[in-house]
Formats: sequence, C-alpha cells, structure tokens
Amino acid sequence: MKMNRFYFYISALICAMLSIVGCSTKKNTAMSRGYQAMTTKFNVYYNGNEALQKGKKKIEEAYKPDYTRTLKMYAVSDETTKDAAKGDASRASEKCEKAIKLHSMRKKPVKNVKKMKDPKYATFYAQEEFNPMMDDVWMLLGKSKYYGNDYLAASATFTYVQNHFQTNENLVTQASLWKAKSLKEMNWIYEAEEILNNIDEDKITYNVEGLYNSTIADIKLAQGYEDDALPYLLKSIKSAENRSERARFLFIIAQIYQNQGKNKEAYAYYDTVIRKSPNYEMEFNARIRQTEVYTSGSGEAKNVIHKLEKLTKDEKNKDYLDQIYYAMGNIYLADHDTLKAIEAYEKGGKESLKSTNARN
Repeated sequence: MKMNRFYFYISALICAMLSIVGCSTKKNTAMSRGYQAMTTKFNVYYNGNEALQKGKKKIEEAYKPDYTRTLKMYAVSDETTKDAAKGDASRASEKCEKAIKLHSMRKKPVKNVKKMKDPKYATFYAQEEFNPMMDDVWMLLGKSKYYGNDYLAASATFTYVQNHFQTNENLVTQASLWKAKSLKEMNWIYEAEEILNNIDEDKITYNVEGLYNSTIADIKLAQGYEDDALPYLLKSIKSAENRSERARFLFIIAQIYQNQGKNKEAYAYYDTVIRKSPNYEMEFNARIRQTEVYTSGSGEAKNVIHKLEKLTKDEKNKDYLDQIYYAMGNIYLADHDTLKAIEAYEKGGKESLKSTNARN
C-alpha cells in the first residue's frame, strides 16, 4: 500500500508539472497516455487486483472436495465456494469500472500521415483504446465477474475485449479462453467448445499455453471425457496458479489413471501429491487411494502398513479409522495375506459402526 501511495503522489506531481501540455483523457499525446497508464496501474488497477486476489484465496479456503468423485480442477466450480469471493469480487469490479470511467482514452491522436505506411504505426492508430493499461482493466473486470459467480456478465465482458481490442491477437485469445471458462460454468458446453474450435492452436503463444491446455482439460472433465482431458491436464501442471491448485491437478491425474486401470501410474501420482505436502485432508485421501492401486511384489507393503498404523494413532484421524483399516486390508489382500486382510476389514467395519452410532 505504501508503494501504491508513492506512485499515486508521483503521478499527481507529474501531472501538475505537465499541466501545460495536459494529462487529460481528452488530449491524446505520448505524455498523456503515459500519465493515464501510470495512474490507472498504481492506483485503481492495483487496488482492484488486490481485492480479487483476496477473493480467490477465500475460494480456495472454502473449497470442500468430494474425494469419492473425480475432483474439480477449479475451486470456483464447486457449490461449496459459491459466495466465498462475492464481496471482494464486487470491490474489484467497482475499481475497474472507476478506471474505465476516469482513465479510458478513446480519442485518437493527431494523425501522422507520413507514418501511416509503417505497419506498427498503422496498427497503433487503428486501435480503439489508447490507455495501455485499459486492456488489463477490462480483463480484470471480466475475471472479477467470473470469480463473483456472475458468469453471464463475465462472458459479456470478455466478448467486449474480443471485439474492441482486436489489434492485440494474444489478448483476444486470452479473452476467448476466459469466455469459454465462463460459459462452461453455466453448463453451456457446446458454446464453450465452439470457442475452442475457433482458436488456431498454431497461434497459441507461450504465455497463453497454460490457460489453453487447462481450459480444454476442464471442459473435457465437465463432459466426463477423462481420457481426452488427461494429455491437456498433464500439460497444465506447470501453469497452476498456486500449490493447492497444482496438488489438485496431480490428484485428478492420479484418479484418471486409477479409473483407466493404470495402477502403477496412479500410485506414482498419488505419491507425488503426498510429497507436494498439500492440506492434510488431500494427503490423507491420497494415502488411502494409494492402497486401492497398490500391486503386490513392489516391496512397499511393510512401509505402507507402517505409515497407516501411524495414522491410526494420530488423534485427528479418530473419525477416519474405518478408512485407514480399509486401506490396510487392501494392502494385505494385494500381498495375498487373506487372514490379516479380513482382520483389517473387520476392524474397519467396527469403526464405521462406531462413527455411525456417534452421529446418530
């Protein structure tokens, strides 16, 4: 915040010093464009982005995954998070709307006829918006609507970016992908697929690649096409925004491999999830799932059983003992120790009854 105020004061000082040439949005000069961009970035946009980041963090904290099903790629897609970021997203939207109202520069500069043969200058002159920060503002506005669960407004905002920033192909691609994400959240899958089909994969740049792969994976998973989603999901790991999102992608990959019957691959990815140290609930479920894909002869049985026994002694697992004994049974059964497997399953059954009676 101190840095934000510093830049605000500097920009105000510069504007005062340059009042002779003017910093108004009604005058389009290199100086006025620079001033409007700086004021937008370090005042309005900064505060809006900070609000949205707080909202996104709240969404992650509110997410309660259902580990009995294939997880959702994004916490925002789950019912448990629907209102988590509403206030922060609304504040971010307000900041963006303020920036657009006060700092948008749509008046064209004085045309330099001699430069019109220069493709770069011609492209510059053809654009509709001359505040260099305004494309970021419009994208932030769309994302604020998205994380605030107003997907129709988000879609309309990204459509605006597509239509009014056409000189920036990379930005148009980003807006298209975010529009597809918004439509997917409304379950308008056909329309979302149409957008993806119209994107030229050969024109996907490095900084859009992660968004492109993750958007396709998300939409394929929403349709139940796990096999089709897998290659895109594998490419999405490196583009995950944070640790919890990356761990979730890895967990989904392990689930897909498990559903495909590729137990070795599934076991390895569950192991990666555990080593990435996500929240305890995910780590616990990864350990349980590992026992479902464990194959005999790996030499890991004693080590896995030892870790599971340690879990039974941890007070925070008292409500999950039935799952832990179930997991032990899986390991014993895979190693053809039928008696110990039955014993573990029976213990799990008793613990399950205890939990049921306690709840009733």
